[in-house]
Amino acid sequence: MKMLIMIALMIFLPLMNSANAGRCATDIMGQVICAPPGGGAAVDSMGQVVTGVGACATDSMGQVVCSNSPGGGAAVDSMGQVVTGVGACATDSMGQVVCSNSPGGGAAVDSMGQVVTGVGACATDSMGQVVCSNSPGGGAAVDSMGQVVTGVGACVKNDMGLVMCSALPGGSAEIDSMGQAVCSGGCVAGQ
Repeated sequence: MKMLIMIALMIFLPLMNSANAGRCATDIMGQVICAPPGGGAAVDSMGQVVTGVGACATDSMGQVVCSNSPGGGAAVDSMGQVVTGVGACATDSMGQVVCSNSPGGGAAVDSMGQVVTGVGACATDSMGQVVCSNSPGGGAAVDSMGQVVTGVGACVKNDMGLVMCSALPGGSAEIDSMGQAVCSGGCVAGQ
């Protein structure tokens, strides 16, 4: 059984990238391990969770690499290597990783396959245009109409398709079990 699990991990872990690596991860024994605030977590080739102060990604050899910058990014390039940065990272259509130069900044890929970065989170609208929050630590999310909406804090789309953002600069936002936004500092509609 352990051998089967190891084979499955060796096959599927190289396919992971920073979009799959989150703030918490589950190890081979089923234990959930979470990173510190602003950090990331990913599972290595041995099924162990590795956490860091920034985002983490798993390379083509199953090794986890994390950004050493709080809120920093990590993504896998076309060679299977992890690239990290002080802000979010994204992989362009040529397999090159580009990271935001702004601590905690955002990155997203546009319809032409190019990475666009910003001082806040970035998202790609239904037309393929990238829009980034102009607030450091700000959020961005796509609404039910396919438009990017931003805020001074993290943004999420509720069950009605409305984007709600934390009113607190750099604040967090999540969707609860009822599909409603819950935000640090209270929620406001995104702009």
